[in-house]
Amino acid sequence: MKSNFRKAICVLIGIGILLGLVSCKKANELVGESNMDISKEEFEECYHVKTGKTVVDYTTPLDQAVDKLEWLANFPYLEEGAREKFLLAEEVVKEFPLSFSVKFKLIGNSFEDKEVKLDYIDFDYDRPQKKDSIYEIDIVNRIGVLWLNDQLDELYDIADYYKAIYRYQDYLYTFPTAEELKNYESDDSWVKLVEQMDYNDSSPKDEKSKDNYYITDLLIENYYSYNNLLESSVSPEDLFGFNSLENRYELVKIFKEYGSDVFGENVNGQYIINNYEKMFAEFDEKIMEEHHLTQEKFR
Repeated sequence: MKSNFRKAICVLIGIGILLGLVSCKKANELVGESNMDISKEEFEECYHVKTGKTVVDYTTPLDQAVDKLEWLANFPYLEEGAREKFLLAEEVVKEFPLSFSVKFKLIGNSFEDKEVKLDYIDFDYDRPQKKDSIYEIDIVNRIGVLWLNDQLDELYDIADYYKAIYRYQDYLYTFPTAEELKNYESDDSWVKLVEQMDYNDSSPKDEKSKDNYYITDLLIENYYSYNNLLESSVSPEDLFGFNSLENRYELVKIFKEYGSDVFGENVNGQYIINNYEKMFAEFDEKIMEEHHLTQEKFR
């Protein structure tokens, strides 16, 4: 009965190293000790690992990534010393789900020699290196919301984020234990808050609130709505996109200082922002200088 149950939950083996291993998790819990006496058929179904490379990165759902690495850390035939590295990898994907990938190669086993060896394990910052627009805007949005809610002590620049990630990579290559990483404190620890920000805690997309992850997008939309001639001269992408992230920061700073007053109100079909000059004059001047515009190009 127990043997049949083990076989039933191991049928995914052969699709790939990790999928097979995770599918056999319950089987291993039932078997217990790593030196258990099993048949060759059962070994082939549940514990045979082929030599191969694996990458766990931001495209892997977090719960799946954690399960894969936890299972490997507890694989009964894993060579001594590799367990700590997989426990560390598990902690890395928990703390840095956006930026770090975990890459490793396993040397497979056989029924005669069941030990699985770890050839190498790397912690790479592949995604930050690409510096693509969607990723960077996501990071800036996160930093902005955390700062507005006083969870960050300053409005960190995107360059500060990259520098912090690179320094963490240097630390990871000292191969601390998972517990050491969990308790590691440095001036860069703020970056973990950015990495782990949960969208589920965000207010609805249309809410003009500091709790809304998309508050910067609403501020941009508001700025263009009031300055209704501006888009014919410079697009939102040019003014607030990948190459102009500092302007997104400027709007967040203005919102931090003046709150919902920046959104004004619609009075009898007319869009009015009281004290607009007080709030936005410096920013308007910056835009005019950067894009060679006159005030008449705004509204």
